[in-house]
This record gives sequence, C-alpha cells and structure tokens, in this order.
Amino acid sequence: MAHLSFDPIRYWGLVDPRRSAPAQPRPQGGKDRLFLAEIGDLAFEIRPLSALLGRIEAWQALESTSIEANVFHGPAFLATAQQHLVEASGQMAALVWDRRSLAQPRLLGLWPLRRSGGPGHAGWHKGLDLRLAASGTPLLDRDFAVEAASALLAGLRQATPGMAGVIFGQIALDGPTARAFRSAAALGGLDILERNVRHRPCIWNRDAAARPAGSLDAGHPVARALSRHGDVRLVTATSPDDVRDATELFLALEASQSAACGQHPLLSGTREAAFFRSLTRTLSRDGQVSVHMLEAGNRLVAASVMLSANGHGWLWRVASDAALQATLAAEIPPADGALSALLDLAVVERLAASQVLALLDAGDRPRNGPASAGHAWNGHQRIGDLALGVGDDGRAGATRVALRRALSAVAGWSRRPRRRAHA
Repeated sequence: MAHLSFDPIRYWGLVDPRRSAPAQPRPQGGKDRLFLAEIGDLAFEIRPLSALLGRIEAWQALESTSIEANVFHGPAFLATAQQHLVEASGQMAALVWDRRSLAQPRLLGLWPLRRSGGPGHAGWHKGLDLRLAASGTPLLDRDFAVEAASALLAGLRQATPGMAGVIFGQIALDGPTARAFRSAAALGGLDILERNVRHRPCIWNRDAAARPAGSLDAGHPVARALSRHGDVRLVTATSPDDVRDATELFLALEASQSAACGQHPLLSGTREAAFFRSLTRTLSRDGQVSVHMLEAGNRLVAASVMLSANGHGWLWRVASDAALQATLAAEIPPADGALSALLDLAVVERLAASQVLALLDAGDRPRNGPASAGHAWNGHQRIGDLALGVGDDGRAGATRVALRRALSAVAGWSRRPRRRAHA
C-alpha cells in the first residue's frame, strides 16, 4: 500500500505549535471552493454540494473504492436530491484529496455536511439530513481510510477554529467507516458517544442454510391465503423501461397504503415524487435499482424498491395493500406487515444467487409473527449517530461531560431517547 506523508497527531495540533506547526490553510474565494488546507500529501477542502458535479469522475471512482458502500452519498442520489429536494439545496461537502498526482487527483474522502447554528449548538458539523436517505456514512477510500478520516476531522477543525465536534448520523456503528473514525478520534484524543442506536435486519452472506425455502409455496400461510385471490408470483423490474413502469405502480400502492394509515404519501409532495421518479430512472441505467412486486392474480399486493452499490443492497421503500392485509387478518393469525414480510422472503430467495452480498432493510419495519418465520434475515446491524467531541486540551476523556451537555442542546438531540422518522 502506498505511503502518505501525513501525521494525524501533528495536524490535530496536540504538540507545541512552535516545534511542529501544521500547514496553514489557504482559503479560496469563489463559489466553487469555500476552504482549502494542505495536510501533508493530502488536501482538504469544502465546496458547495452543487459544485461537485464538476468532479463527477473522481466522485464515482471513490464510490466504487469506498471502504463501505453507501449509495445515498453517491453522485446519482445526491445530484438528484440537489435538483428536487429543498433540504438538499445550499449544502456543503468536505473533501479529502491525494495531492501527489496533480494531473488526476484522487478523491480519498467525501462527507456531505451542514454546520449547525444558533445558541447552544454552534460549531457542530452534522451530516446532510435527508429524510429519504437511509444512511449517512461518509465515503472513505479503502486503502487510506484512517488517513482520510483523520484529515477530514483535522481539516474541519482548521476550517472552524471554534468547532465543538462532528456528528455522523445513521452510520453502521460497528462498520469499517465507523472504526476508521474511531481510530482517527483516538489519535486526536476526542471523546466518542453513540446516540439513537437501533438494529436493522441484514443478510450478511449467501449461506444456503440461511436462505428461505419455498416462500411462495402453498405451505406458507400467507401465500396459501393469497392463493385464493389468484396465482401468487414475484415479478422483478430491472431494465430502465420496466423500472419506470414499476415505479408508478409502487407510488400508487404506497399512496393507497399511506391514505389507509393516515400518513402522507410520496405522491402528496410534488418534489419528493419527482425526486423518486428521477432517481430510479437514473440508477436503472447502471443497474443499481430494482422494483420487486408481489402479485396475486392480477392484483398488486406488495412492492419494494431496492437500491444497490458495490455488492450491497438496501430495501429502501416498501408498500403493501392495506385493504388486503385487513382481509387476510381474518383468515390467518394477525401479524403486522405480513404481506411485506412475505415479499421479503421471496426477494431474499431470488437474490440468493445474485451479486448482492449484504442486504440491509433500510425501512425499520417490524419483524414478528408467522410471516417472518422463514428466517429471511440472518443477522442485524447496529445503526446510530456517532458523535466526536473536540476538547480544548486534547486529552482523551476530558470532554465527556461537556460533550453530553452540548449534545443535549443540539437540535434533534435529548437525554431521553426519542423516535425519529427514517427512510
């Protein structure tokens, strides 16, 4: 592995600056670059998120070499969000570059972020909070993950002298990206806290013993009840034309389910519906989206949208026929989400021979009752918010009390766990 001339301890400013002064940042004017700092062989910069479209090739290369896949921080997702979603406009991105190759600089780290303002939580950098995104994991090059994480934290501290800390939201707390930031935090003497911790079901491998068998057989109680309404089958849309048509069917089914549950469907928001259509159309060109539909006769009873990147998949959005679910409740033992759970079983069985090595249920849906007895999920992943607090004296553990007090004042945080809406 190539060596980078970068000493994280030095650039965290934990030694006497008269003996080893960090490289001085060079702020740049203009709309395409808000801040620039040279850190050894690395360069840290902050740009408007909209300006990253000029570096699309480097962005795509980092997405394919990231230590942890995250389609929600890829160019397709964020560029589409910039175009359609109000909450994504005007946001920034922190970037880490390898400066050794000026002709084709290599992007080693990317984190879309926003800086919190207002009394009590000024100086906190938080990841871009998009309701339709199921992961806020930064992208780090797999060969230089710890170096990129250290440079990212050090660059943010240089750019914000009064920085109190950073918050990485909806990140896999035991994943490789979180471990890289923990290592960087240990080098910098930062305090670490986990908040809003929850578990999401996962498929970790393609072990035949863990795969469901015959989920659509007549022996399955939900499939048997559905068979009275016609032949039960799973239909998967992957080509751009099929995904376009299946997206409209999904939106209609999701609107019907939301109306029955008293919720706001995607179709109720013009921008969100346009974002959903545009994103699935864009991702379908590269085979990164599929729509799975469970049908009984000529009736669509459940559907799910799966996004994928680099051998990972996310069951992103799921909808089912609420009226049929109520009808089936009288025929089989009641189970919340029985139709969606049966669809999961069928999807996992079909994907068992595909290239999706790790599948995450990004919807936080309940898994109980006979519908989930097919063991569609063989593991779980701890998801939560990883907070790193910056102390004035740089000693590990010295900022725990101050960090807890500061976090309690940050908008969206409290000492008492609270429920949050997730994609």
